[in-house]
Amino acid sequence: MDLGTYTHPPVAPLAPIEQVVEEGVMISASAVRMALKNQLIVAALREHHAYDPEAIAGAAREQLASVAAESAATAERLDEVRTERGYVRADAGEGDENSALRDEEYRRRPTVHRMLAEALLEMADDPAAIDELVDAARTDAAQEIGREVVGGLRARDFAADPDYEASKQQRLLGLISVDLAKLAVPEQ
Repeated sequence: MDLGTYTHPPVAPLAPIEQVVEEGVMISASAVRMALKNQLIVAALREHHAYDPEAIAGAAREQLASVAAESAATAERLDEVRTERGYVRADAGEGDENSALRDEEYRRRPTVHRMLAEALLEMADDPAAIDELVDAARTDAAQEIGREVVGGLRARDFAADPDYEASKQQRLLGLISVDLAKLAVPEQ
């Protein structure tokens, strides 16, 4: 059976470094927004804290700085590996266009990580960018909480409890002693 001869698919050129960095910033900002959203939800539901825009803005700056530090450390690590091992082609022996692109990608990785770290630190120092990130996280948190509340209000199928009437008095006492007592406690 003749299966033919394999030919490599056309090689797509590498995206410009600036585009790669821009996409990295978008991905990092999305991850930070998700972390902030989760922080807002936990603060509101578990810890009963009011929304504090300054605290969440500070958390946004810290998260961005943390991701930037991680990216800078990755650039340093890549440089160290390259220095220790010397330059080795991505796949020595193959002289095709794919290996040349992999070599170029390998060479530019530290630069991409450094530029990403710089862009994230700039974002962390930009009040407008922080406000936009915080607003997006707050909107995401409100929507998620809203979906859960609406979902909880929908009628659910349930089987009638044969002891419903008999245990009604006990449930009412529990409501009064626990739930209503909790409402009477002033917020701190």
